[in-house]
Amino acid sequence: SCEANLNTSDKDIASVNGVTNPTNACQNNGEFPTNVQFKAGDTLGFKINLCNSAPASGGKDASTITIDDTLYNLARYDSTKALTDPAAWNASITGGLSIASITPSGTEPDNLTLHITLSGTLAPNSAATLNFFAKVAFPSNFSGTSSRFQNSASISYIKDGATTTATVPGKSTPLLLFVKSQAPTKVETSP
Repeated sequence: SCEANLNTSDKDIASVNGVTNPTNACQNNGEFPTNVQFKAGDTLGFKINLCNSAPASGGKDASTITIDDTLYNLARYDSTKALTDPAAWNASITGGLSIASITPSGTEPDNLTLHITLSGTLAPNSAATLNFFAKVAFPSNFSGTSSRFQNSASISYIKDGATTTATVPGKSTPLLLFVKSQAPTKVETSP
């Protein structure tokens, strides 16, 4: 039988302030809107697409799935909720999986890693999507007018139905520029 394989998993920015960004799951590349000027306070919808490309016939389930999701200059969607509460991120997951726990480490919004443990297994030739939201935020004690944010994830799972762990590193957005408020209007005049 064939081992589970999550190598085509990817991470996308699926929405900005409620405006959907069309994405294609399981392409092994992160997608993000290219025609947006990101601003501090923007609400971003992220998708982590977990894709088991093992063949449906004879392939293994992916089990004991964990995600280490690192947020740079991103804060929780609902600051009144604890970092460990999926509601703080308006988080949900499809594909028969559920969120068992979220364990944070680091500092929000500067550099926060969420260790997300999932319950359930991902069948061969199937996909699940972890959806969550975060707000673009300047790092602590920052006084400038622009910075960059990034969201990256690594995925670990049991691939052979027993004890062999595999890790899929580096599913991330690029470092994306954001500004304090609306970009200034510039007018060019001829000399």
